[in-house]
Amino acid sequence: MARVIAAIFCLAYIALALSVPALIVLALVKYVFS
Repeated sequence: MARVIAAIFCLAYIALALSVPALIVLALVKYVFS
């Protein structure tokens, strides 16, 4: 059970690490084209 929880936290951390740069890029694009 602990392994399942650890895997979920790991996936959530990876998703967060990938989404933060994507949000920054999106904000930059909106700023440039606004």
